[in-house]
Amino acid sequence: MVPARTPEIEDATARAADAGPRVEVHRDFGSAAAVYAELEPSAPASPFQSRAWVEAWFGAMDAARGLAPLIVVARGRDGRAEALVAFALRRFGPATVAELAGGADANFRMGLFRPGAHLDAGRLRAILREAARIAGGVDGFALFNVPDSLDGAAHPLAALTRADAPRAVPWTRLDPALGAPHYAQADRDARKKRKRKAERLAAHGPLDVSRARDAATARAWFDAFLAMRRRRRPPGGDGYDAPAYRRFFEAACAARADEDAPPVEIHALRAGPRVAAVLGLARAKGHASGMFLAIDDAPEVARNSPGEILVARVVRTLAREGVASFDLGIGDVRYKRAFCDRTAVLRDGFEATTARGAAVGAALTALRRAHAALTTRPAALAAARRLLRGRNPAA
Repeated sequence: MVPARTPEIEDATARAADAGPRVEVHRDFGSAAAVYAELEPSAPASPFQSRAWVEAWFGAMDAARGLAPLIVVARGRDGRAEALVAFALRRFGPATVAELAGGADANFRMGLFRPGAHLDAGRLRAILREAARIAGGVDGFALFNVPDSLDGAAHPLAALTRADAPRAVPWTRLDPALGAPHYAQADRDARKKRKRKAERLAAHGPLDVSRARDAATARAWFDAFLAMRRRRRPPGGDGYDAPAYRRFFEAACAARADEDAPPVEIHALRAGPRVAAVLGLARAKGHASGMFLAIDDAPEVARNSPGEILVARVVRTLAREGVASFDLGIGDVRYKRAFCDRTAVLRDGFEATTARGAAVGAALTALRRAHAALTTRPAALAAARRLLRGRNPAA
């Protein structure tokens, strides 16, 4: 089904008819719904490219962060959609930049591409430049945290990236019989140690791992997660307790009428009535991505690694339910290596469409490289954070 033509879509089609893919620009998800329905079932992607997840994210973040959606669609000569990439328009001083939707909340930033569509770097650049012309006032496209490949297949947008991003995403394949094979094959001493920790934690009450099945439970467990985060970070130290994030979470945890499940689900480990750990994950297309994890840091609970116990049991459940792969989000942390034996490399790129965009792109790229340098030097990163907190206690 081809969406109704608007003047801007008609103009783009006429200009691009003889030059390869035809370009459309959509400003809302309703007008792009047919393209999502066409591409989502078959396009290789992560949960963060599903219409449900992206629409919930924009619904909460557009007012809070001054973002507006720009959904770019490319069609082949046969009229079929070949690509859909959702961008968020953001102001950087005098410039307007379209960055891949999802921001820091998305483990992977990418697009939906029809299998078999041949869109090389040159054609992708032409698509973005035409989209900028149609939209008007777009100075460049920020392509940050793009995976170089997904399940072994190169992702088309990676052709427009030039350097590794500051971080990577640990992930693993799941086996219905084993859960995460890497974890299941851990050495015997480690398995025994985790079993003893679970037994000690059970002294506070019977252990139960379950997923929130209603809005009230999801809110209660999200509140528990926020309380755990606040005890471990300074006020305002991250964005999870911002009103916009709560709006996003509540929208993403609610399934639409046309969905079997919501794009975000929340799991909790309880020891009796006590919530010992909370895990939020996005799930779609046979993949589950960890979005947030927190534990009760009371010594009698934290020493028994409730987060690892929760992740281990959720991973086994996901595998039994047919989920094929799982990741624990951006960043290399010790507990992630216990479950994940692979790494998805993230790459950065910036496609400027104006001279002003080129200057902004250079500045943003330099900032990301500086951040990358800090993240590989923990002492320097800690000093920078102390300096920021000294100047602004809420930083």
